[in-house]
Amino acid sequence: MIRVVLALFCLGAGVFLAVSLYRLLWRCRQQTVAGLVRRPARVAGSGVGWTRSRPSASLELLCELGTVRVDPTAVHIAGRSLQTGERVTLECVEAAGSFQVVRIRPGIWPELRWLRWPRMAAIVLCVTALLVGQQGPAIGSIPVQVQRTHRAACTARGQTTSISQLRALQRRIRPLHRKMGKVQLGDWLSQHREPGQTFEQYLRADPVRIAGQRRAIYVQPIGSFGGKGSPVGRVGGANNRRRVLDLTVDFMSRYFCLEVRVARPLPLSLVPAHARRRHPTWGMRQILSPYVLDHLLKPRLPPQAAAYIGFTTSDLWPGPGWNFVFGQASLRDRVGVWSIHRNGDVDGGREAFNLALLRTIKTAVHETGHMFSMHHCTAYECNMCGSNSQIESDRRPIPLCPECLAKLVWASGCDPRARYRDLQAFFAARGMAPQQQAYARLASAVGGD
Repeated sequence: MIRVVLALFCLGAGVFLAVSLYRLLWRCRQQTVAGLVRRPARVAGSGVGWTRSRPSASLELLCELGTVRVDPTAVHIAGRSLQTGERVTLECVEAAGSFQVVRIRPGIWPELRWLRWPRMAAIVLCVTALLVGQQGPAIGSIPVQVQRTHRAACTARGQTTSISQLRALQRRIRPLHRKMGKVQLGDWLSQHREPGQTFEQYLRADPVRIAGQRRAIYVQPIGSFGGKGSPVGRVGGANNRRRVLDLTVDFMSRYFCLEVRVARPLPLSLVPAHARRRHPTWGMRQILSPYVLDHLLKPRLPPQAAAYIGFTTSDLWPGPGWNFVFGQASLRDRVGVWSIHRNGDVDGGREAFNLALLRTIKTAVHETGHMFSMHHCTAYECNMCGSNSQIESDRRPIPLCPECLAKLVWASGCDPRARYRDLQAFFAARGMAPQQQAYARLASAVGGD
């Protein structure tokens, strides 16, 4: 692929330089060192024209400045004859807006105007080669090996929920959700002006949905999850980090009502030096999240993936002007990444583990929601709200608001009540009472005991 791109670029650049050199030489030929200007012309008039044996009283020439009459005895004419219609070159001395012909040469070195098109085509070829080279390998060109699969009890089976049913669902759960409160200093919305996205706007945007063979979420571990000095725990924390990943996979399956497949981990060495940095103030090592999306995940996007999300213990940053990001995802390309780096100490006991787990699953489903074309929520306190800090993220509830739940059900085709019951059971098994109670109330609101 790289060789093809390089060959296209070299071909385009070569054509462009050749045509440009020809045009430059042509222009230089029109202006002589002695101050003579050369102009193309054509012999006008009728008859056989001018010859040395039969000179004419005057010659009529057509050039870009109009019709010019010259005295053949007053100019030097190279060659022995000039025929009517013949193309010639006039060597003139120009001054004060007029010119005097001093020499006439048969033939011209024409500027081939059609060469403009090859030059334009060469420019297009070079730009195309550069764009293709930046995109890297084609989507799905690198196979993904699946290690294990998790399928929740509420996994959707392709049923379609009508828009009228979803609006009725919104009305039933709306009393259980809080509208967005006053934006605090430093919050996401205090620094990012976002209009939000209603369910109706979501429908008009032709969102990503479960379709055809794309009926699974792929989770791609990136880098090591163990060892001394790892970002999220002490020595021996590798088992707990793997447990966080396993529980997050379980939760994602229940949350999106889809099968979740865990791929074989990718080594962090796949991220080159130019996509890494040490934070200039805090000193921790970070990897560039757009590089992960474009160069690690897009080329590996499986054809069966409704979404393909990377999971890493490394801190992420999205580019210049940013300190860090909890995760990042594409609204259209179905790829995303999230990090456990800032979620707390998974080895600090049950309470600390549950807090780190909650933060992890909130980020995971938030970023995966983006991959189903869901924008940040600005209407309710909701897990799809943007967060500028861990404090702000902790304030947000994990259940989706009425607008965002309707989007998820429309995209996945799940049964809302079965989904709520499955999520309630997840938190009950972990001893996370506030989240369990929240989903129990929502399950009751949509119908049931």
